[in-house]
Amino acid sequence: MLLIQIVEDDYPTAIILKKLLEAHGHKIIGLAFNGKIALDQFKSLEIKPDIILMDYRMPIKNGLETSIEMLKIDAHINIIFISADDTIKDKIMAIGAFDLIKKPFDFDEILGVIKKIRTHEH
Repeated sequence: MLLIQIVEDDYPTAIILKKLLEAHGHKIIGLAFNGKIALDQFKSLEIKPDIILMDYRMPIKNGLETSIEMLKIDAHINIIFISADDTIKDKIMAIGAFDLIKKPFDFDEILGVIKKIRTHEH
């Protein structure tokens, strides 16, 4: 079981991700609909998530800005971007994100990247 924070401004997408990940045995420890909420939530968590699923385009604070601030707090977190904008791949990889999954996403692809993280850590 991995601890996961979901940062996604599209409510139905966030809920689908939450339900599917929980069905695969993971624990959702945070659900945020913009970068500011995500960062506040992340700071308040005593135990940080193993993985953050991060949208790029969100109101108030985008995923790139949010991720940079989160990585300053904990450089070891694994951030998987899920975005329709694949032009950001070089930028997100440069700041230390683990991967980018393009929307519309295939849930098996998300599980595959999570498996890579699990394998990478052991």
